[in-house]
Amino acid sequence: MSHKKDTGSIIKRILLQKNHPVWRSQYNLFVREISKLELAGHSTALSVSCGDGMWDYLAFENNRNIGTIIATDVVDCPVKEEDIRLLNSGHEWFFRKAVPDSVLPVDDNSCDLVFHQDVIEHTAKPFLLLRENYRVLKDGGYLLFGTPNIFRPANILKLFLGRLSFPCRLDNGDAAGECVHIQEFNEYQIKTMLEEVGFKIVSLKHCFFGVSFLNINFCDFPKSKIGKSLCQYLFVVAQKGT
Repeated sequence: MSHKKDTGSIIKRILLQKNHPVWRSQYNLFVREISKLELAGHSTALSVSCGDGMWDYLAFENNRNIGTIIATDVVDCPVKEEDIRLLNSGHEWFFRKAVPDSVLPVDDNSCDLVFHQDVIEHTAKPFLLLRENYRVLKDGGYLLFGTPNIFRPANILKLFLGRLSFPCRLDNGDAAGECVHIQEFNEYQIKTMLEEVGFKIVSLKHCFFGVSFLNINFCDFPKSKIGKSLCQYLFVVAQKGT
């Protein structure tokens, strides 16, 4: 699911992410949006496919009302011991292994926030994932997630070359397994799935307009129709109705 290659500790990964010409927009938007959430004190968050724990650390650091994070992944805990200690410094963080494309190991109506980055494109059952996100949230709880836009320039080029197909293996993988996009989505599909599950869409933002494989960046957060249509990444904030 969220399978970034190992670049060292959480702090090292943050430095890489926040300064990378493509990834920095994803990083900045996550930090901005999670910091704006009006959560009650000592809120519980669910991190789906936590990877190395970077997003969990950023959630703790940028919304001090998050007291506990339940982290899941489909492999044994991928977070390093020193980073687990970091995540438990002043907060409560613990891990539960999940079964791919199945129910989440979390009770109904038990979380104030669910978040995941680069996950939904790795699942064979995206509607089930969103429905599970909805199930575990309390009324009024928030879902934050991001996923690549299927219409990004690299995919348009692959389409013209007759090479765009899914599932798509992106690289040789890492300790968490192969990095495979089972399917990807456009803005309309994301909105439709969320609404069918029952979520209210608070915002949908567009990240990075440029040519990612050449590290060419025209705009971090495009405003034009063409920039939005061809953006690299879609980031959603949704809320469970009360």
